[in-house]
Amino acid sequence: MRMLRQPQSSPYTLHEQVFLLVAAQDHIFQDIPLDDIGKFKAGMLAFFEENAPALCTSIDEKKVMEAENREDIIDIARDYLEQYKKK
Repeated sequence: MRMLRQPQSSPYTLHEQVFLLVAAQDHIFQDIPLDDIGKFKAGMLAFFEENAPALCTSIDEKKVMEAENREDIIDIARDYLEQYKKK
């Protein structure tokens, strides 16, 4: 449930919602302590913005996630998870 919480007065964009839901479905958040979920979400979304800006734009413009994007999203989320664990 914490994964779905949005900052007040700052709702998630469509691509951010997609990234969070796909990552959650693939259990990316599973080993993150509950108290760290907010920090992890913010970091992961920033990581997507920095490393996959074309994917962010594509989802927002098309208003749909292409089937081939799912694996890209999971790979990027896992990359961020590995970096997060090293901190």
